[in-house]
Amino acid sequence: MKRPSMSINRFTVISDDDRACSQIAKASERMGIECHLSAHLDNDSTSTKPIDLFLIDILHYFNDVKVQGTIPSTTPIVGLIAHGSPVEIERAISIGAMSVVVKPINQTSLYAAFHTAMKLFQHHEQMRLELETLRLRQKLRPIVIEAVIGIMEKYRVPEPVAYTRLRKYSMQRNVPLEQVCLELSQGNISFARVNGED
Repeated sequence: MKRPSMSINRFTVISDDDRACSQIAKASERMGIECHLSAHLDNDSTSTKPIDLFLIDILHYFNDVKVQGTIPSTTPIVGLIAHGSPVEIERAISIGAMSVVVKPINQTSLYAAFHTAMKLFQHHEQMRLELETLRLRQKLRPIVIEAVIGIMEKYRVPEPVAYTRLRKYSMQRNVPLEQVCLELSQGNISFARVNGED
């Protein structure tokens, strides 16, 4: 899921620290962001409003088994930590936090942590989508080879020429080369059409 902007309209805080929650609520109000406070991950499951980010109190999360629910992989996470110790930071990273904010909370640190988490999350999602595309292309590689061989045999042309014809046809249709080769293998288009005879 690619987010078009860095805007955060609503986030959920998972914490039982009343003081930190109060500081977060005040800071988020000043930033114009709706803040939902909860002691557990699933308390807000009935809401129809989308959550742009989770702010999870790391100490609370690891001390209370009831808090530990499934964290959606489609939502960025910021870890709320008490001291900034390496152990706390490692725990935050282990639940998927893209950034951390250290207590006591202020508007500047909260904004910086949110911005960092959103930016890293977007970058992570982009890389994940690129990896999925590469995996699909690798999976379809035998079909591409089969299509190239088919054109080579049918038209008695060398491999570079056959590949160029496939590439040219895919560019004319504005579709990936792999899609053209898949359609050829399924009989949805003919070699003659790819060769420009139709």
